[in-house]
Amino acid sequence: MTRILGIDPGLNVCGYGIIQSRGGNQVALIEAGVIRTKSKADMPARLAEIHQGLQEIIAAHSPQMLAL
Repeated sequence: MTRILGIDPGLNVCGYGIIQSRGGNQVALIEAGVIRTKSKADMPARLAEIHQGLQEIIAAHSPQMLAL
């Protein structure tokens, strides 16, 4: 089984999804969501929010692959 983290990058809203391949054509959605940043924050703060959110997702789901 392989877990894959897919990221749809964006500064306001960064989308993500975790899928799991079970071999062949069997794929299951594990989780999907968004990381929202504060629109009035400066660029470093927004990037830090995205970084923190992605770190939490990776820690929780331990994906083996990443698609951007």
